[in-house]
Amino acid sequence: MRLSLLTLLLAGLPAYTADSPVAAITPAKVPPLLKPPEGSPPEVLAVLSQRGDRIDCLATTTDGRFAAFGGPDATVRVWDLAKLKQVAAQKQPNPITCLAFDPEGKALAVGDSNGNLRMLKFEGGSLSVITSVAAHKDSVMTGVAVSPDNDRVYTAAKDKQAIIWGWAGGKLTKLQALTGHTGPVRSLSLTAGGGMLATAGDGDETVRVWETAAEKPGVLATLKQPGRVVSVAFAPDGRSLAVGGAKGVPAVWTRDKKKWDRGDDLETGNRAATGLDFAPDGKRIVGMAAHSETEDRVVIWNKEGAIVHEFRYELHLHAISFVGDAGHLLVVTEAEVLLVRLPK
Repeated sequence: MRLSLLTLLLAGLPAYTADSPVAAITPAKVPPLLKPPEGSPPEVLAVLSQRGDRIDCLATTTDGRFAAFGGPDATVRVWDLAKLKQVAAQKQPNPITCLAFDPEGKALAVGDSNGNLRMLKFEGGSLSVITSVAAHKDSVMTGVAVSPDNDRVYTAAKDKQAIIWGWAGGKLTKLQALTGHTGPVRSLSLTAGGGMLATAGDGDETVRVWETAAEKPGVLATLKQPGRVVSVAFAPDGRSLAVGGAKGVPAVWTRDKKKWDRGDDLETGNRAATGLDFAPDGKRIVGMAAHSETEDRVVIWNKEGAIVHEFRYELHLHAISFVGDAGHLLVVTEAEVLLVRLPK
């Protein structure tokens, strides 16, 4: 594994919590086939995917117990992270482009390259199809989220729109299309309470914030960016929004009632940053920063945008997420999936 530690700044890094499903994992408990190769930094606990299986997207349950992965081979794979074991897999009709668990971790929303949305039932050791709709016909889906009360599903795609779906009784019903972006919608993020949705407009260089709690959702704010936007992530309290994209774009926006202000830039060395995610405690942001044609970096910022931790990968990165708490990450490279533990 071509991985090396670039810099480690220990001040202010969060500890993992004792009740996290992955907190009890020690190097001695990692199965031999999942052990990091010799020379890996001590922060890497395990290599989860079978080498050679390309993964493009991931999702984790709210409690951090299970993680789902998908990519071009059209297979959904679900891992029990506490046991470091793959527990379910199912082939889908098309390459998988986005995933999201429902709040209870009993259903998995799957978006694909042809714009289909499939809801899968997850019962610990198996996956089965509940329903499927052509959500964004012939357009690559780029994002999906399930509301905290489990009655709505939100999708986004390259067809320049996001859609709100009613989710009840095992059926999906189209409620409203959220239009206005003039370019592909590259990602979405829903607040923990489900009251707001952010959509990233790639070509139009804007982020739109929607009031999803309203009877007829509308735009609360349009945040103009100085370049392409590819990723958005709400803080758990909904008061901050991390925006990722081209050089000069990565920043944290803050909300004061109805007003949004572009606050501190995320330190990137004037490089692009994508795939952002807020830690469950809202104090840290993780993202992927492009460094060169052959190297990407995992960067962790505090909520003010200053770097507190950074890894260099001599591989390109496809997805990243906190898992379970603020002390563990899943990092998807072009070759494998890594379970990472940050220092206490």
